[in-house]
Amino acid sequence: MSNETKTDGWFPVNLLDNLQEKIARLNRRAARLGLEPLELIVTDEREVMPVGEIQGWDGNTGLPCSHTIFHTCARVQVIGKAPKLHGWFFVARIEHTDNTNLLYSVPNETVPDEYWQAEAWCDHCQTTRRRNDTFVVRNEEGEYKQVGSSCIKDFLGHDIPLGFWRVFRDMADTDWLDKNCYPPTAREFGLEGILNLTAAVIHKFGWRSRQTAELECKEATSDTVSNYYFHPPTKEQNRVQVTDTDKEQAKAAHQWAAALTDEQTTGNNYLTNLRAIAQNGTVTDRSWGIGCSIIIAHKHEVERRLRAKLASQRQATCEWIGEVGQRIEMKVQCLLVKEMESQFGVTTLHKMVDEDGNEMVWFASGTHNNLNTNEWYKVKATVKNHDTFRDVRQTKINRVKVVEELGAV
Repeated sequence: MSNETKTDGWFPVNLLDNLQEKIARLNRRAARLGLEPLELIVTDEREVMPVGEIQGWDGNTGLPCSHTIFHTCARVQVIGKAPKLHGWFFVARIEHTDNTNLLYSVPNETVPDEYWQAEAWCDHCQTTRRRNDTFVVRNEEGEYKQVGSSCIKDFLGHDIPLGFWRVFRDMADTDWLDKNCYPPTAREFGLEGILNLTAAVIHKFGWRSRQTAELECKEATSDTVSNYYFHPPTKEQNRVQVTDTDKEQAKAAHQWAAALTDEQTTGNNYLTNLRAIAQNGTVTDRSWGIGCSIIIAHKHEVERRLRAKLASQRQATCEWIGEVGQRIEMKVQCLLVKEMESQFGVTTLHKMVDEDGNEMVWFASGTHNNLNTNEWYKVKATVKNHDTFRDVRQTKINRVKVVEELGAV
């Protein structure tokens, strides 16, 4: 390719197809003009870059602010010269009116008088149509041409390969940087502030998944976070206050998700997505819900580790109580009361521990409300059998009778 030039820059990944189509159209135009085509190279380099702002809520201070919008961009290269007919220069712009045209010429350039009354005609594409403006160009031999806004690029050059971000804006349906009209899959938001806000929302309202929200006809937590983020309440008393504890929880959750190993994520698409979002440090509109769930996923992981630790300790300390068939009296704390329904009716599970931490379970027929969780009782019970549940020794009892209610000792 003779006299080729190389231009490179960053371009949004989700709009690469549009750029490729733009280059293809330029090459078709170059072929009609008898010029050499452009070559587009998309490299493997990727970078998250700020491209605009949107008004919203600050997840760190709890005050209205501007949020930076990010796009994942690829470095692209365009090799070659934009299509251009050599030897032509811009002379003037003609503003067409119902009476005499208005001419705005380049200093020291003379415009032929005929253009004061010229119709909205293009000498290049040979068409007359409704145009607000046309343009006058001149070559080195003194020949003038009147051309439309689309055709003038053939004379002065197409700037597509030279201004990647300008192309990006031109390809949007609207002037999205000015009007906050973003392609729905393109805009990205900083994860840190969103996690801070999510932690505060969960602290105030609790967590509600999308599935639970649909069943209860209520708002999912991720939607609540979105509403506070983009439409912050004007009254301070209606805002969610982000505390230092919320920020610490968000930071720990972010670090945990980013550090997930291949062993932990293999076969688990959800955890794989969590890690990708945490490592990227941004969320999009489509990944908003998954990003918010990092907080609750980390909370569940912390609880799982704690249960595993306690289970490991109980493996070493829990002992079976009494002999099978023996009637015993003891002090117990009720840890869990859960009703379970089957084809045979309702069974109520009671999970208890004695003063030494030994575990007991009682499966009572029907609904039983005489034991409250976290409270202590003196009971009489019969040992039904000795069992092991998740490697922890467990005593099954029945015929339980409350002798005395001791309260939350």
